[in-house]
Amino acid sequence: TTNLTGATATAILQQIAGNMNARGYVKAASGTKADLGIDVVYFQNTYVYTYTYDYWGYYYPYYPYYPYYPTYYTSYTAGMCMIEMQDLKNYNPTTQKLYIRWTAFIRGLLTGTHTTSEITGSVDQAFTQTPSIKTSL
Repeated sequence: TTNLTGATATAILQQIAGNMNARGYVKAASGTKADLGIDVVYFQNTYVYTYTYDYWGYYYPYYPYYPYYPTYYTSYTAGMCMIEMQDLKNYNPTTQKLYIRWTAFIRGLLTGTHTTSEITGSVDQAFTQTPSIKTSL
């Protein structure tokens, strides 16, 4: 695994923080106990496809050799960002249950074709689609 770093990672985290602040949440000071935790995970997969053309039906059945057709490869990379709101206030250390209050999946991001404004806009859209996220959660 590789951590996402740099300007894009910073922009995503700042956009999440801005959306949380706009809903009345206050970031806990370092070293203090927080009521909620925000977990941001980035996945990136590369898909590789292989295909060969096979035209057996077009050749005389006693053809002395199998016609050669090259194998073709194609691939693409897809990224996904997962934002998860964890309920730290109601964590039960006995059962080790951590309740997830909200999860957003943003697919198709960070593949090299998206601008930072498109990525941060997707983060905004995830929050917009969940108007129930507010401090009384």
